[in-house]
Amino acid sequence: MHTQLDRTLVRVALTIDKRPQVDEKTGQVLRDGKKAVLFEENKDRKPYMVFDEHRDAPKGFAVKVSPRGKSFIVQVRQGTRVIKTKVGDISEFETMNDAYEAAFKSLKTIRETSRNPNTLRRHRQLGEYTLAEVFAAYKTYLTTERKPRAKPNSILSLDKGIAKFEPWLSRRVVDITTDDIKARFNELYEKAPTATEAAFRWASSAVSRKIDNDLLATGSRGERPAIVSNPFHILKVNNMYRSRKELEEAYEESRARNPLNVQAGENENLTAFLNTIWDKRSMRRTGCDYLLLNFWWGCRKSEHAGLKWKELLSPDEVPVNSWVDLKAGMVFFYKTKNGLSHRLPLGDFAKKILQERQEWLAELEESQDLGKRRLFVFPAESPMSKTGHYSSPDELLESIRVDAGVEKFSMHDIRRTTGRMCESLDFSEKMTKRILNHGVKSVTDRYTDAEWARFAEHMQRLEQAFVSRCPRAWNALRPLHMQPMEEKPWTPKPLRGKEPKSARKSQGRGTQP
Repeated sequence: MHTQLDRTLVRVALTIDKRPQVDEKTGQVLRDGKKAVLFEENKDRKPYMVFDEHRDAPKGFAVKVSPRGKSFIVQVRQGTRVIKTKVGDISEFETMNDAYEAAFKSLKTIRETSRNPNTLRRHRQLGEYTLAEVFAAYKTYLTTERKPRAKPNSILSLDKGIAKFEPWLSRRVVDITTDDIKARFNELYEKAPTATEAAFRWASSAVSRKIDNDLLATGSRGERPAIVSNPFHILKVNNMYRSRKELEEAYEESRARNPLNVQAGENENLTAFLNTIWDKRSMRRTGCDYLLLNFWWGCRKSEHAGLKWKELLSPDEVPVNSWVDLKAGMVFFYKTKNGLSHRLPLGDFAKKILQERQEWLAELEESQDLGKRRLFVFPAESPMSKTGHYSSPDELLESIRVDAGVEKFSMHDIRRTTGRMCESLDFSEKMTKRILNHGVKSVTDRYTDAEWARFAEHMQRLEQAFVSRCPRAWNALRPLHMQPMEEKPWTPKPLRGKEPKSARKSQGRGTQP
């Protein structure tokens, strides 16, 4: 079908639900006495094209209407073939003349090369790409194509890595030499070794993926790729990245990893830490429960922050959310850092804390409107919270660290402490990996009844090992079948020059959600 196109007809009148009426003999679009296009229902919502008869339009210029949107195309016969290429979506052009200009450029390319311009763009070899374009393509792959999709923290790390290459982003990859790479690596490594290694690993991965794609594309056309080896591999070939042993030594020297000492002796500091948490629990209930469960479950930072009550979710929401199911005695983490979903059995102490939280939140809801916060096991304190859940334990953790007399400690050190406790209990490597959700082939989210029972037994032992360090917590949370523990006097020993901030005034439930 063909008629004279204009901006209003293209942007407003033409839709997938109706199509222009056409003279069957001539293919001319029919219009009424006022020159308005006549339409009929497009029952099957089939795509259609309307060719432009405007005197300024290139020959073969048309608008294509489909369920996915509207775009300009141009088609022309080149020898024995008809080449049709997309000029662009209609939203990309301010005026019809802008679209005409782009179409003329496409036609020029077709006449000069006898090939589709879009195909030529896709077939650009690596030698023509800048480092910025390679990074952009890799980022698109990670966020839209890769399965599973990259996590937000991974994209943040990639962005930080890209920033390290700011002076190089406009350079073609083919022009970046191995000597350039070694010199740049050494320059940045002096200031920030870990960040530098991460940045260059990102660059190596991005370039490798582009090389692989080019090898496939050029191979199918019988051509040679511009680059067949990744210049960033020089860092690996020359052993410029630190080994696992060197990393461990660096962490030791910088004290970047500081799990609590769990073995009995003068250096044991887990007892002081857990007792300090329990002291603060009356005033900072949500934060302290959040930290206690983190010790027992070994979660990665914030992995359990968004936990919801399963019974408040719809059947469609359950598979794609993290939740707690008290009836089934289970906590489920959806799509964790390693891309795997993860479930853990709830021990007696975890059940007790979660039951108390559920009761407490029900009482709290009677006095205030929690809104979407009611869905969460750890609701945000502020009703203005965007997420609706608690997510800021850093200040509380710092207060506990100081009052417990611990020099250095981070959220991830909680997870390391969980791993250390598993070792002290002589758990097998496989069981420890299962608890900590390390992404290995031997770890699965599916269990037989016997496997689940054994898993639950180990989780119970792990919980008890932690809670036994704080007899007050044991006696407050223990089920009736467990014997009470003797509560010995305990005095906080804060870091020198620091006054303890522990709040012991009230052992009630407090008012904070």
